[in-house]
Amino acid sequence: MISEYFNSQKYKDSIERINRAFNYENKDFSEVPLILQTNSYWLTGHSPEEIPEDIFDKPESMLSFQVNGIIEHLGNIDDDYIPYLMPWYGVGVVPNLFGCNIKFFKTDDPACTTYGVKELQDIDEIKMPDFFSNPLSKKVLDTISLFKEKSDIPVGVTDMQSTLDCASLIVGYENLFYWMKDSPEKIDHLFEVVNDALIKWVRLQKSYNGEKNDSSNGLINVKTPDGTGIWYSDDDAVILSPDLFKRFVLNKYKSLFGSFGQGMVHWCGNANHQIENYLKIDSINSVHNYMLGNVDSAVVLQEGLSKRKVCLVVGDIIPVEEELEDYLKQIKEKLSPRGLVLQFTVSSSLGIKRGQYALTNRNVIESAKKIVKFFRG
Repeated sequence: MISEYFNSQKYKDSIERINRAFNYENKDFSEVPLILQTNSYWLTGHSPEEIPEDIFDKPESMLSFQVNGIIEHLGNIDDDYIPYLMPWYGVGVVPNLFGCNIKFFKTDDPACTTYGVKELQDIDEIKMPDFFSNPLSKKVLDTISLFKEKSDIPVGVTDMQSTLDCASLIVGYENLFYWMKDSPEKIDHLFEVVNDALIKWVRLQKSYNGEKNDSSNGLINVKTPDGTGIWYSDDDAVILSPDLFKRFVLNKYKSLFGSFGQGMVHWCGNANHQIENYLKIDSINSVHNYMLGNVDSAVVLQEGLSKRKVCLVVGDIIPVEEELEDYLKQIKEKLSPRGLVLQFTVSSSLGIKRGQYALTNRNVIESAKKIVKFFRG
């Protein structure tokens, strides 16, 4: 089924629809790409019985988990989802390279449990890590190799946290914000080393998965047009002031994204206070925003991004069923189809409720079909 899909007209139509959206050529909602994820590569939102207990111990188990979800999706959902495999080991792979400890769980996502840098003076000792001697980054590379060997499905890079997000995990939020004020030159050094490490780390993964430098097999569930080679998650931009972002982050991101042609930046929540900063980074051509149910914030974001025709990929881990229909209506009534991609994650046990994540219980295929029917009829 999967090999047939990549040779199908449906695949070609989805590619064209996404490319048109990135070029601001879609004129109404019938042309807006609709991308649903019904078996997320991350584990949060899955019920425990859905998750293999050895998913982080055996790459074969991770492969089977993802492939089974892809097959189920392609056989049931008529959307613009284009499958790829994700070597997923949590958000802490790069922080672990800089000394953060990682705790793995049986049926949930890994998490950083310690800071890599605890004292300000220790920043002076930070240097480019060795990706081959670190067990976790080596595991990512081995997983990419196994995915390539055992499957014909394209393989992406692992989760990519931004320079800002990695720095927050490495030194801790409180230290980072104090040190930005008290010792900006040391934070400059931290950001420079992490920025360079991220670029090198992506290039190394691409040498394993076969991606070209300026293209991708999938960026946070979106098969982006050629010329867009990377995504970074920048969730901490939500809590950073525009002035501090401009001082420490902006110029670093020009090379972070520009090293791969252009790229997509992601955040959850509302970072509209950073719109003008992001618009100054020409190498960002798309924003992926999980808006936490706040469609009005996405309206402001879309208006700002349209100044430079930056594509908005917007969605959420979808709301609980009782809020879903109103949420979808708001999207269709308030957002412009121009330069828009809709990307939703449908989780069996997690949803948005009144702007916050809440536990739920649903059939992901049936919920996904409701969304397709709403937008496609």
